[in-house]
Amino acid sequence: MTTIRTTKEKNWESIQKGAECLSLRMKTVSPYEIDEVLEAVIERVEKTRFYSAEELESIAKKQLEKLTQRMKDIHLENKLIDTIVEYLNWQKEYAIKIASEYPLWENPQSSYLPILPVIDEKVIDITTQMKLLENEGKIGKSLVPIKKIRNYCKSKKDCYWLIDVRMNELRYGCHFLTISEAIAYAFQNRTFNIKALNSRYKYKKHYPELCITLIDGEPTLCRRNSLPNPSVEIGKPHAALRLVN
Repeated sequence: MTTIRTTKEKNWESIQKGAECLSLRMKTVSPYEIDEVLEAVIERVEKTRFYSAEELESIAKKQLEKLTQRMKDIHLENKLIDTIVEYLNWQKEYAIKIASEYPLWENPQSSYLPILPVIDEKVIDITTQMKLLENEGKIGKSLVPIKKIRNYCKSKKDCYWLIDVRMNELRYGCHFLTISEAIAYAFQNRTFNIKALNSRYKYKKHYPELCITLIDGEPTLCRRNSLPNPSVEIGKPHAALRLVN
């Protein structure tokens, strides 16, 4: 009789195989170092869990309500708002199914989001998307010409969802964010000082990094090398999955 494994079981098996590979590679490591690594692994496994479909539905609903209200606040056309929300709602069920089968490490320091709705720049341009961001009454702005932005990852969809978005954690196979995705992350998480490493500013033969930061309290999209305070710490958010196809 053939046993059919669920996606959750396959994901847990991949975690176990990773632990086995780690133990084999650590045969030449001191017992003290092994204990340190095992403690970190155990802690991570204990804090890893699967979100239920109901939990993810609640999160997605709040995110879409927040996005809808903000689009109204910046006076986007009602027809455009309805189209965006309808499109995201149409994809939501699939996004929740995928996210509910994905093991998520609950690490508050990473500012993680289990799922995240994104509006592609071909629907709303970057300059307008920056207006979604607000800090103490100051509206977001862009110092980067739209035509100078180059994305290394392009979506076939007008709107889509990201799965397991978090910051400053090294993960194998993760996807760094584009500008649109970084704006969505900053908006839903109220997190500034972040890079969009899957987008760059095209300047002659150079491609400086782009980031979202606060300049005089205003959420601002700018080049990394033009920050007023170059020493400010800039985070690197990334997603485990990008549902763009």
